[in-house]
Amino acid sequence: MKHWVRFLLMMGLSLSLSGCVVFQTKPSRFKPEKDGAFLTLSFRSKGKPTRAWKVHYRERGKVGNPTVVMIHGYGSSSVVWLPLMYSLEKLGYRTLAIDLPGFGLTDKYPGDYNTQTIASRVAQFMDAKGVRKADVLAHSWGSSVALSLRILHPKKVKRIVIHSGWVYSAQIVPVIRWSKLPLIGEMIYGMFYKERPGDKFAQSVYDSERLVTQPIVERIKESLNRPGAVAAALAVARGMDFSNMEKEYHTIANPTLLIWGKQDHVALPYYGRRLVTHLKKAQLVFIDRCGHIPMLEQPYLVKQYVTSFLGPAKRAQDE
Repeated sequence: MKHWVRFLLMMGLSLSLSGCVVFQTKPSRFKPEKDGAFLTLSFRSKGKPTRAWKVHYRERGKVGNPTVVMIHGYGSSSVVWLPLMYSLEKLGYRTLAIDLPGFGLTDKYPGDYNTQTIASRVAQFMDAKGVRKADVLAHSWGSSVALSLRILHPKKVKRIVIHSGWVYSAQIVPVIRWSKLPLIGEMIYGMFYKERPGDKFAQSVYDSERLVTQPIVERIKESLNRPGAVAAALAVARGMDFSNMEKEYHTIANPTLLIWGKQDHVALPYYGRRLVTHLKKAQLVFIDRCGHIPMLEQPYLVKQYVTSFLGPAKRAQDE
């Protein structure tokens, strides 16, 4: 047994030293994507200023309109929100979908990737965009960021919409728990994080034959190969600790809509039923023939639920 442990530690060390699990070291030269732009922010890590980070985000709608901030899930990016951004713009909202630190086209430098720290960086992004208070939409692990944002910066959040939330310690799978161990995490992510992206995506959705297309798989591969992507994903995994935060869910009284796929095998429907009992003003809807990514799998139903919940922007502003 000791020989196997030694072997695994050596593998993890060799992978980290060989460049498989290293952060971004140079400024990126990416161009913003459709409806996208970059914003430069100086984040702080453990109380000390860090280098300036380029944060990529998408924006639609007029400045001054009621704002909706959209937070993607683990390993994802702001692109998943494009259909809803168009729909909410028609209702008079301004939408801001951020690529969280470590994902999408946002920088992936060394730093603090704890979930609550990332929530505070979303708050900093809102300040930089002149957003005092917003409705917040979130997906999967991004839902834990959204709830942390509400707990840490309560005045910034109006209403909340959670899609297939990943917000409880019990949801953290063994591979992420193992990844928290020094070198073991480097080994796991260095060897497996970028492997078989199409198969991993297929396991997240209900109708894989319809959704897992070659262009989507190629886009996923492109994101995985960006400088610092693996190291940042590992850092985010190591920063997942919901034990203290979930004790505060019962204090959240904001109107909240929970949308869950009935066939979600990543964030099991059980957790939707659990969360609706912990939030003071929450309602839960299930969507059939839907897995872990409702806004991509059943966009028309999600649009109906979200737009009905938020209503026209003028009414929201009056409230």
